[in-house]
Amino acid sequence: MKKIFSALVALILLLTACAQKNSDGEHASHGGGDVEMLPIHADLQIPESVEPGAEVVLKVVVTQGNEKINDARQVEFEIWKGEDKDHSQMIPATNGGNGIYSAKQTFDTEGLYSVVSHVTARDMHTMPMKKITVGHTKPDVHESDHDHADNHHHGDVMIHFMKPDAIKVNEQAMMMVHLEKENSPLVKARVRLEIWQEGQEKHDWVDADETKDGQYQASNKFSKPGEYHIKVHVENDEGLHEHQEEKIQVLP
Repeated sequence: MKKIFSALVALILLLTACAQKNSDGEHASHGGGDVEMLPIHADLQIPESVEPGAEVVLKVVVTQGNEKINDARQVEFEIWKGEDKDHSQMIPATNGGNGIYSAKQTFDTEGLYSVVSHVTARDMHTMPMKKITVGHTKPDVHESDHDHADNHHHGDVMIHFMKPDAIKVNEQAMMMVHLEKENSPLVKARVRLEIWQEGQEKHDWVDADETKDGQYQASNKFSKPGEYHIKVHVENDEGLHEHQEEKIQVLP
């Protein structure tokens, strides 16, 4: 009788442990499935207008939900005058804590400038843009109308090209393109990299795969050292066709 009672007690304990384990496992799995990665948000703060020669503090506050992000992997400000984005300037930001990243910049000449804060944090990227007027420059009416028309196609698409710090001959180089439209990731685009070396007639084409919303990744092996041109081509089924050219150096 005692043996039967002991066996029943052991069985009850075993069943209780299994049930608890299963419950815990299901709870963990369910919890993991419910946890959704919140997108990062970058609040770009710059003045609307300044006088020529004035030093301006460019600031961006980076958050994720209610949390201030202090561990952003990269924060830079890209600046260009008018429509001359091909000669834009990249300024690294300083981490001031409490989610604030900033840099100082002096605008010497009058004009309408674009300022983009490129923020890469927690495997996500965002790049809000604002305009700043230096001096008493007024936007040209025809230019504004042209911009408005382009917005229906590609005028509001932001392209950010990322490459390794060092690229060497005969080694796979992973390159990444981030796309945004109206401050949201541009998804389901066709992205190709057109690659050629200075003075070379033959151009290579590499397709990029979308690894997450708005993020496209491609790799290429360079056979010779020197300077290369990389033109990022972006298209989609809505008639978008945008491109942006970059330059890289390949080491021996």
